[in-house]
Amino acid sequence: MDMATIMVALVSLALVHVCALLGLRLRLRWWVRHEQVQSRHLTDLATVLDEGGRIELDEERGEGRRLSVKVVRGASKPGRQATR
Repeated sequence: MDMATIMVALVSLALVHVCALLGLRLRLRWWVRHEQVQSRHLTDLATVLDEGGRIELDEERGEGRRLSVKVVRGASKPGRQATR
């Protein structure tokens, strides 16, 4: 093997590892943002329920498999201010 072949092999091997690490980093970044949004939604839902709200579920199973969730805000408790 000559020097050029060895260099191409080493660069290719390094590039494979860099691409794999970049893919993992992007995937982790997406997952963290997804978890933050989910946490924010759950916190908002808990706040609505704490203020006297309710959840209405409309579920249809079978071929369509539909689940509809409706959050209805209630009247605020005395002495509490609305968060939004």
